[in-house]
Amino acid sequence: MKVKILSINRALKNSEILQGNFENASSFSDYDVLIIDPKNLFPKMYAAPAKFLVDGSFYTNIHNDLGHGKYIMSLFDSRQKEVTNLMQVSQGVILCFLSKEQESLTIEKSIGYKHSYTNYSWIPDYLPVASAGGRTIGLYGNLKFVANRGTEITSVDMRHPISKFFRAFKDEIQFECALKIGESLEPYVRVLARNKVGEIISCEISIEGGSLVFLPTLRSASPEKEAGVLLDCIEGILGSGYESPLPSWVENYKLPGETTYVEAIKKLGEQINRLDIEKRELEEKQNKVMRFKGLLYEKGKRALEPLVREAFRLFDFNVLEPDAYSEDFDLYIKEDGLTIIGEIEGTDNSFIEVDKYRQLLDYVEQESDKGIQCKGVLVGNAWRGTNPAERKEQFSSTAVARAQQRGFCLITTYQLFEIAKRILSGITDQELEGIRAKIISCKGIFSLGE
Repeated sequence: MKVKILSINRALKNSEILQGNFENASSFSDYDVLIIDPKNLFPKMYAAPAKFLVDGSFYTNIHNDLGHGKYIMSLFDSRQKEVTNLMQVSQGVILCFLSKEQESLTIEKSIGYKHSYTNYSWIPDYLPVASAGGRTIGLYGNLKFVANRGTEITSVDMRHPISKFFRAFKDEIQFECALKIGESLEPYVRVLARNKVGEIISCEISIEGGSLVFLPTLRSASPEKEAGVLLDCIEGILGSGYESPLPSWVENYKLPGETTYVEAIKKLGEQINRLDIEKRELEEKQNKVMRFKGLLYEKGKRALEPLVREAFRLFDFNVLEPDAYSEDFDLYIKEDGLTIIGEIEGTDNSFIEVDKYRQLLDYVEQESDKGIQCKGVLVGNAWRGTNPAERKEQFSSTAVARAQQRGFCLITTYQLFEIAKRILSGITDQELEGIRAKIISCKGIFSLGE
């Protein structure tokens, strides 16, 4: 099998490796292997009309930047999807050199809705994992790039094919970045090398057959040698060798039955393509359902908050997306005669403190001052690394008491998960309306009941 390899922003001299740049290269998912160097990956994103801020970051607003922000958002969104397909559909390999994470470019889409991009934002936010019951694994959010320069490497996994890289360049490696891995991603990570203080400078993240391998940068190496070593590593990771490119004249040498086989294979390929489309459609539907498992363990704006909004939509609430309003509400539901404002919080090793209640109270009172009658809902995923059946109290006693006094609802993401299970299993409209009524009338800690 001939392996297609694309190198982005890394000059490698070998006829088996196609060179490209981040902006103009064809789809990453057209290839079996992607080699990418994030250092100065896409300087254009920081160009005018993006503005340099005093904290060293950059900013732009899509409403007055002549399309610059929309173009950046579209490009990174496309590259994320291509990387997802490369890893999960093609089960390919990505080799990424660990360079320093550059300053962020914050793009404001509407008042209160901003998104930041760096030279690593081509990495998908999450990946669905069918082998783990289809639950979604946070990828980009579980990677922290820590600037740290050095040359001392004390631990290398010599059983892994990437060890050839460390043997070949033992005198040329100069890492400028280390990795910290989030807890939920750790089961999918194989550490390949550490520096003198035990930080990860190389690892392989394997999800659904695809691999994302991080490598340290090199102080100096010839493009020919680097390409040859990387090809050897890729061969080992893929578990199969390479075929040389076909010479142009080889087509003049036909074998008996060759044309017949070509036609038969073509027809089978068409059938496979049709089945593959059906399969992807089913997988997409499955992933939409399986995403709700993230309610049990995720946190943050990029992972937990979208899932909570999706859950409330499943409960037949009219949930607005953050870019549809200017306020900072995590959850905003607008229906005839009903407004619900929500705060969403996930914690690692503590319950939900009263300060989240106070934040919610401020939001509700702001709306009340406008003459809008509001219901406050505080959604918590405390002790998120612990089995939900074994978790302690989710909310502080003060938060519970204040919520009861004010008529706010305190509901856990585990309860949202259980409601989603019921709905997906099939319930009547009357039963669904009963669940909605319980949420709306809840004062204090929510109880789903039978």
